[in-house]
Amino acid sequence: MSNGNLYQDQNNLSNFNLIKSNKWNDRYKAVVALGELSDKHVITTLVQMLNDRSYRVQEAAVRSLVQLNHEQANELLIQKLNDRSTPPKIRIAIAEAFAESENKKIGPLFSLIIHDKNDNPQVRKYAAIGLANIKYPDIEDLLIKLVEDLSEQTEVRYIAIELLGELQVESSFALLISVLLSKNEPDEIRENAAYALGIIGKEEALFPLIKVLKDAQVSVRVWTANALGHLGDKRAIPALIETLKTDKNCKVREASVYALQELADPNTTEVLIQALKDKYWGVRWNAIDALLHIEGVQAIPLISKALNDRNSEVRKWAAQCLGIVGDERDIPTLTDFIKNSLKTKSGLESIKIAEKAIEKINLKNNQN
Repeated sequence: MSNGNLYQDQNNLSNFNLIKSNKWNDRYKAVVALGELSDKHVITTLVQMLNDRSYRVQEAAVRSLVQLNHEQANELLIQKLNDRSTPPKIRIAIAEAFAESENKKIGPLFSLIIHDKNDNPQVRKYAAIGLANIKYPDIEDLLIKLVEDLSEQTEVRYIAIELLGELQVESSFALLISVLLSKNEPDEIRENAAYALGIIGKEEALFPLIKVLKDAQVSVRVWTANALGHLGDKRAIPALIETLKTDKNCKVREASVYALQELADPNTTEVLIQALKDKYWGVRWNAIDALLHIEGVQAIPLISKALNDRNSEVRKWAAQCLGIVGDERDIPTLTDFIKNSLKTKSGLESIKIAEKAIEKINLKNNQN
């Protein structure tokens, strides 16, 4: 598209006019629209918007320039990213956009950034993500070194651990176990080590993770329970059941239910039924989900009872689940639920969900 044609198009002209609006959301929409034109003639305008008074507009300009993937735009953004005098928010936005774009041209600069401990930790975080996304040479060894270096920025070690899990780097297994079991590591680092071990999926992680289910830190126990669900080893079931029954923290019990759902063993049905009586609504909500996942239509009577739960979120989820697995026999139950919902504060939303559930059931009947 020529520069002349660019301005002759009425929609494009409107976008250029909106760039001058006093409303940030108008300028934001215009910047996004210009980025979608894939035309090099918008580069100058988008570069100017990097100095907009609204950060949201600045960020949109960065993303639009990266989206263009034009050599001129890429070089300009790389220069700004490499320039420490560029405002930190802009550098972070550029790093994030390039990391998501998987543009291999950014690799050498990202490599320099990740090796510089004095750089902004958020910029370095996105540099690590970008290097992993483009499978930069020796990225796995680099991530391991970042985790091993205890003087490294916490944000950088955190993302390095996460990436080791997502890349399923088995050579990091022993390191991640040591991080998980260490009492000297920050909680968020240990949490992510549990996450990574669950994703990597080596069965040798089972017993260290089970041990950490009794850790003093609530957040570590939560992530560990989730990790055991991801790991998929049914030998974790007894420990998860014990945690569900005895842990005093509601979030840990909720995570235990989620893990039992992931393991999908019919032998856990009874304990999940008991979880429907838990004091915390999140546990009851997840128990419905788990029973639906494991038992399917056999869970309908239990789900129907949950329509009378004292918490509105649980009641709404139960109604939604009946729409998924129920049949015409459940329509009267949902109709009664609609009548009862008229008396509650969250009635309108509950009614809409129940009506959609009935529509789904009727649709299934018509298809059959």
